[in-house]
Amino acid sequence: MEEDTAVDGLIERRYCGLVQLGAGLAGAASWQAVVCAVSDALTTIDAPSPVRLWGQSADGFVELAREPRSVELHPIAQRELRLAAEQETTSFDGAGPLVVGLHAAGVTVGALEVTDGAESAELLAQAAPTIGASVGLLAAQGVGEVVLEAGSADAASDTAAVMSAFAVEARRLLDHDRLSAYLLTGDRQAFERFAVATSPTAPGEGVVIPFEDVGLRHVVITNEALVSEDLSNDPRISGREDRVVARAGFRGLVSVPLRREGQPIGVLNFVSRTPGYYRDEDIPIAQQIADQASAFVANLSRQQRMRTLARQDAAGRERARLSRDVYHTVAHAVPAINSLATELRDKLADVDERAAADADQIIKLADLELADARRAAIGMSPRALESHRLDELVEASVLRFRDATEIGTQVSINGDLTGLPSPVQRSTYRIFEEALSNVRLHSGASSVSLELNVDEGLLLTIEDDGVGFEAESARHEGGLGLEGMTERARELGGTLTIESVLGEGARITFEIESLREAGIATSASSAEVESTTTPTGSLRAFIAERDNLSRAGLARILERAGGIRVVGEAGGVDEVRGQLARLRPDVVLLDDQLEGDPLNLAQQIRVTAPQTSILVTSRHLADGEKGLVDAGVSGFIHKDVVASEIVDAVRAVANGARLIAGPDSEGGEGDATRLSSRERGILALIATGRTNAEIADGLFFATKTVERHVATIVRKLGARNRAHAAALAVSRQLIDVDGG
Repeated sequence: MEEDTAVDGLIERRYCGLVQLGAGLAGAASWQAVVCAVSDALTTIDAPSPVRLWGQSADGFVELAREPRSVELHPIAQRELRLAAEQETTSFDGAGPLVVGLHAAGVTVGALEVTDGAESAELLAQAAPTIGASVGLLAAQGVGEVVLEAGSADAASDTAAVMSAFAVEARRLLDHDRLSAYLLTGDRQAFERFAVATSPTAPGEGVVIPFEDVGLRHVVITNEALVSEDLSNDPRISGREDRVVARAGFRGLVSVPLRREGQPIGVLNFVSRTPGYYRDEDIPIAQQIADQASAFVANLSRQQRMRTLARQDAAGRERARLSRDVYHTVAHAVPAINSLATELRDKLADVDERAAADADQIIKLADLELADARRAAIGMSPRALESHRLDELVEASVLRFRDATEIGTQVSINGDLTGLPSPVQRSTYRIFEEALSNVRLHSGASSVSLELNVDEGLLLTIEDDGVGFEAESARHEGGLGLEGMTERARELGGTLTIESVLGEGARITFEIESLREAGIATSASSAEVESTTTPTGSLRAFIAERDNLSRAGLARILERAGGIRVVGEAGGVDEVRGQLARLRPDVVLLDDQLEGDPLNLAQQIRVTAPQTSILVTSRHLADGEKGLVDAGVSGFIHKDVVASEIVDAVRAVANGARLIAGPDSEGGEGDATRLSSRERGILALIATGRTNAEIADGLFFATKTVERHVATIVRKLGARNRAHAAALAVSRQLIDVDGG
């Protein structure tokens, strides 16, 4: 009897530990917060023990955090960590520390070490997927100085298995034959079967079920629990999905809302095969379990979203690859077409002027096709979207829209967009482009208004006064690109709302209520949580600078710019070599006076990390420049330029540009105002004979934006016109025409 009581007590403590762990991880914004949440959970089963979190990086497993922070722990072999991380199940023989592998989205992200695992082994085995999900999401947000490199894992986390472990503990409080959780989708138009425990899923049971097909929507609508003596003949529970469960032999039911901040996000159902098994008196305990499980379920839901984001990222990379392939195909074909058309035009010039004009039109159309292909390639490239602000992309698209149509357009962009991570920018821009295309092709509108607001969340609205359409029919038929837009919104945890009536125009709204809750916080909100947190998709910079004060200043400039994260610093060549392979930055700012041999270092970077761009910082741009160019340096910038020019230069070389930027030559004509790196890049393109429209296409700017830059360049150089500005730039060696 005493033994049974002890077992019951252990089960209850383990259940409380799971609940506490879920709540702790839900708010974890750092590695230390993760290990503290684990440590607190372990105390509930009377097993306080030092905890250490390991992350898998390119250099093997590295320590991320420990609790208590000051505790001394024995070294642990890499082989032992690797073996534990690869195991599908957790076993503990009582000797040495307990090491549990952490998996998320089908990959290994690290391991958790507990010094004394005798009492905590089963709890950690059950909770490992939840911990892995938190670690994976924090790694994706760029938390900490260690760059994790996840490895494949056969032991991919299964939410149903984890929910089953939770159900075993919950069953001690409220008996059941089936425990199921259904969560609302981001657009609140459907339920997603999150997990079923204790019994297998019923034959014919769906995964994503339309809202109207679930009778238990009543629980979400009212935000109140529901008790049914027999769900098979209860008129309140008459949805198609409910009938599937009833046919499987389930009868008694108590269903309670799963809530986040008081609002229902889904339902938790306790079901029995016995009619009338539950009564109203069971509601408080069922609701208590649901409230405790909400944080736990939220963590597992984040894990599922990680899988979606991983699939989205892979699909995006594949789309980018295909887009580049298309561009290169067109780029190879257009010169041949132009050559033949030019010959034809020249032959017809004195014979048939009209035919010669047609041939000239072929040349122009081919060039336009190449420009369109280039824009598509840039638009699909994550690097392009990271190096151009979302508002710039939107404004450029609107200008092209205005040029191509007679539709009146109003645009309003509010808030700080600089900290938006790449996935949010990419999906928002694609939704915007698709909606604008629908207006142009299908709406027959005379006006359209576009509004983009960013604060704690994001709200994009596109509204037109056109002919409208049947929104529900279009959504189900997948017309007008609505299915793709809806999928993009759902992948980010947002909602896409479509409002339209025939003859009364249309309104499309894309909303992410909370960027922080979605795990994709802006730089501003991340800074409130932890200074090392940066948005997913930030440009990664490494500063190799001899002078400590200059290095600190550069780091501060880049970090404050938004969208750029300084992942490492070094004061000598050897320090750089030791960190670059592990950190894999997008750009290295390389001091040309760095201790060691910066020329040799540049050559090594080009070989070992060809994806990394090198921006040389110097006080004497001419010194050693030729050797560094030959070594593969992407650009040079004078150390005396202003902060904004440094930021522009870093973004430019990360986007594949080559540039030389610095103060104007002393004694030259024109005022002493410095040209920015962007202005120098445009000036180099002018010197090669590009028109403003061609420059706009190549840089993915609006033509009017380029025209403004050209006017500024002409003024700064004191030139008569753009051609004179280019001549002055070449004579003063302000630009590198060959490299531009």
